Amino acid sequence: MQFQQTIIDAYRRLCIKKDIKEIEQWLEVLENNNEDLTYLNTIGTQLIKSLAVVNHVKSIRRKNVLMVAALCKYEQSLKTEFEYGKVPYDEVRAKQHENKRQQYQQLIKDYNELKTAIYKTLITYKRR
Repeated sequence: MQFQQTIIDAYRRLCIKKDIKEIEQWLEVLENNNEDLTYLNTIGTQLIKSLAVVNHVKSIRRKNVLMVAALCKYEQSLKTEFEYGKVPYDEVRAKQHENKRQQYQQLIKDYNELKTAIYKTLITYKRR
């Protein structure tokens, strides 16, 4: 019985560790995107001079910041669970992580659509 419990705990810790590593990767991407959004904002205000583009950049930046905050909080809760928790890694926990993944993927999709729209606008400009 004790051996089985040890295996279950090892599996729980392994799954949580995997989730933490994935969140760290997501956070790194979001931090890079935030830096890119600074440049895209400048492009929107100085080159394209479009209030719609600037507002879209600000909207994505706001979503990005909120996602970073939510993921940091989630990461901290996982680290606490990894160290001190005893709650098994079950379907509920897996669904919670999958929900975070879907939110992250939607933000990345929105960010990429913004970049594409800005690049398409820039393509129309010609040097004089």
